[in-house]
Amino acid sequence: MIRLHSVTAAAGRRTASETQRRLQQEARRRRGIESTLAAFECWREARLREVTSRYRVLGRQAAQARQVLQLWPDCEPAWEGLARFCHTEAKLCAALDWLSFAKASIWLERDSTPAEVFQVWRGTRVAA
Repeated sequence: MIRLHSVTAAAGRRTASETQRRLQQEARRRRGIESTLAAFECWREARLREVTSRYRVLGRQAAQARQVLQLWPDCEPAWEGLARFCHTEAKLCAALDWLSFAKASIWLERDSTPAEVFQVWRGTRVAA
């Protein structure tokens, strides 16, 4: 009986140490995944800020251009500012929807998915 107990105790220690090793490996793997996801979210949020900032600037310029055009309908710089916004708005809205994983966006041909955006991000990291 003593011999059987010592064999099972040794097997139990091996099993416990194997379990501990596996848990440590899993914890390292999860930290790697979490680190990658945090880097992706940081990149995505920075792109969202860039696009919204550009949209805001162009929108303000367009609003000012409209005011100027009410007073001076022949003002070329005002027409250029308004045209710049009109020509860029769809691209900026599409970028915002794509980065936001939008569903049924009028600006995108198909829904944006987190996996698709992640793949693009991963590609930019490899290229950089």
